[in-house]
Amino acid sequence: MGETRNRKLTPGRWWRMLDRTSQQILVALVGVAVASVIPAVIISGDWAGLFLNLGTELAGASITFVLLDQILGTSRTKSSLLAQMGSRMNDEATRAVEELRRMGWLSDGVLRGADLAGANLQSARLYQAALPRAVLEGAKLQHAVLGRADLQGADLTGADLTGANLWRARLQGTRLYDANLQGAILDQAEFDEETYLPDRSHWTPGIDLRRFTDPAHPDFWRSDYSWSPAFGGTRRVVAD
Repeated sequence: MGETRNRKLTPGRWWRMLDRTSQQILVALVGVAVASVIPAVIISGDWAGLFLNLGTELAGASITFVLLDQILGTSRTKSSLLAQMGSRMNDEATRAVEELRRMGWLSDGVLRGADLAGANLQSARLYQAALPRAVLEGAKLQHAVLGRADLQGADLTGADLTGANLWRARLQGTRLYDANLQGAILDQAEFDEETYLPDRSHWTPGIDLRRFTDPAHPDFWRSDYSWSPAFGGTRRVVAD
């Protein structure tokens, strides 16, 4: 018969499966447990109760370790998904978004100030995502669902928001320098005087935003910069 592949999880194998941080935490907890029992036993001379007291302390240390390891594991998972969300590969980035949504982390603050420059988030479901002060410079957000998203203070310089749904999105203080908003839905989106529009002007009440979204508008805006996704074909000449 062939060698079985079902190996038992021995203490040694379990220890090697832990990352270095978890190993250090466990060693520290066991050390504290032992240190809290031995002096008391030496003073009292109650060596008979050593193992009982030590067992109680180690049990408490084990529970603490499990809780800490779960917290640290959650933190590591969030960091990993955030890194994947910033990928330039659309499949990888959107899978990370869906996993963040499944875990309830899209709106819990983990994306605050996130560096997602250049991320390929085309068609990503970012409804109600909390992205205040996030860096989305040059991000590909064509047809992304950003309804009710919090993008306050976010940097969307050069982002491609073609056909994106920004219904009721919070755009106070958002920088939209040279972003492409053609076909974007901005119904009930919230702006303020600190919001920079694609032409680098500040938003003002009553401004006609259709000049950025509707190519049929007589004053439809296009960027003069060739790096912009809204480039209009005439390169800006910069004076020396």
